[in-house]
Amino acid sequence: MNKKIALISVYNKEGIVDLAKKLKDTYIILASGGTAQALEDGGIEITRVDDYTGSPEILGGRVKTLHPRIYGGILSRATDDHKKQLAENDMKEIDLVICNLYPFEKTLEEGATEEEIIEMIDIGGPTMLRAAAKNFERVTVICDPEDYRDVLEKKDDRGYRKYLAAKVFSTVTRYDLAIAKYMGSTNGILGEQVRKLRYGENPHQQASLYSSGELFYEQISGKEVSYNNILDVKEGWTLVQEFEKPACVVIKHRTPCGVGVADTVAEAYNSALVGDKMSSFGGVYCFNCPLDKAAAELLSKMFVDVLIAPDYSDEALGIISKKKTVLLKSTGANRLDRDIHEIPGGFVMQESNRHELSEGDYKVVTEKGADESTIEELLFAWKVVKNSSSNAIAICKGSTALGIGSGQTSRIDAAKLAVEKAGDEVHGAVLASDAFFPFRDTVDFVAGAGIKAIIVPSGSIRDQESIDAANEHGIVMIHTKFRSFKH
Repeated sequence: MNKKIALISVYNKEGIVDLAKKLKDTYIILASGGTAQALEDGGIEITRVDDYTGSPEILGGRVKTLHPRIYGGILSRATDDHKKQLAENDMKEIDLVICNLYPFEKTLEEGATEEEIIEMIDIGGPTMLRAAAKNFERVTVICDPEDYRDVLEKKDDRGYRKYLAAKVFSTVTRYDLAIAKYMGSTNGILGEQVRKLRYGENPHQQASLYSSGELFYEQISGKEVSYNNILDVKEGWTLVQEFEKPACVVIKHRTPCGVGVADTVAEAYNSALVGDKMSSFGGVYCFNCPLDKAAAELLSKMFVDVLIAPDYSDEALGIISKKKTVLLKSTGANRLDRDIHEIPGGFVMQESNRHELSEGDYKVVTEKGADESTIEELLFAWKVVKNSSSNAIAICKGSTALGIGSGQTSRIDAAKLAVEKAGDEVHGAVLASDAFFPFRDTVDFVAGAGIKAIIVPSGSIRDQESIDAANEHGIVMIHTKFRSFKH
């Protein structure tokens, strides 16, 4: 009987000896390096790759399988012309390729040195897998040990071979993306489809969820998370992590309508409702600390569309799970490093705005100074406005957002909306603007409403006019070096 040829080259050797024992009667087994040794130790007769190719392993094992006799055998099609060329070059068809890759990500997570990490960038493995997957019409390729059990029964099934090939390309893509991220690439638009979503932003639009690593959440209960849910949660989760004390952020249509920070989770929840309780109905609620029973009891009285927290007490889960709320638990993948927006023919990309104001980033520019308490209020308001859609104005008191005006085409309109949301509480509150005031009208308006202090980026040719207006009204103005547009 003419045996077929199987090429085995694996880093993870779990289960490979048992599989080879099943293959040895019908396949000549080619293997190299540590794989060859493991199979021989398991009593399997093999042909070493360097004997088969006539070329020794070199460069400390960096070059083992990269040889025309290997790749001619993998890539040859079942045509008379290809078979003739194989014969002329003393090559044989390779029918089965079993390969898994060096553990690059695991090595990275273990805190290895750069030299050790670089050595875990597999070259021959991805090349071999891609070649075999491309030729799935004839070649069976396995990159996942989970598929060992089915290979003998299904190797003649074209649909199965194509399934295995698709898994290879997905695996190699994720592998290359992990390497690109480590090397400093900001191209994170690639990923693996996790699932199709019910629909997109509107019911007539199709949508899918993709992963290019660890998603920032896992779902615990409730109906399937939607496209809009995911975008809302992302915005809220980004903002709530700005704070160290227990915080609650309520998101509606990708913008915050409530932000509260307090000593307990329940107090933070109550504080977040102050800004806009009407809009908070049916909103997305984001917490930066585990949810306890007291907070869960309060949440149970409100219609909450989606809820995310780092963890939940057993009592909290028992209360919340009775609702129809989509319940999410955050994972270790917490902050975005970049923002990506697709455009016709490509995409634009930028670093995420993760800058936090420090003492050297702002200064008082008015005659009236600010005490420490007012500074703390202004810095809180800055975090809120930084995460609101521009043009944006945030009015805050203590550690509570009273009113947020966002997504407006003019700064004065954003200010009017924020003042309206704040209501009577606006008196004695502070205000943050995400960009400079092009005119003094905003200062005049908010001073008349009762604002006591403003934090605003400098940069307008009319900055002095706004400073003069603040002095006239006897309010504090602080200039920052940084603008915080969020389109």
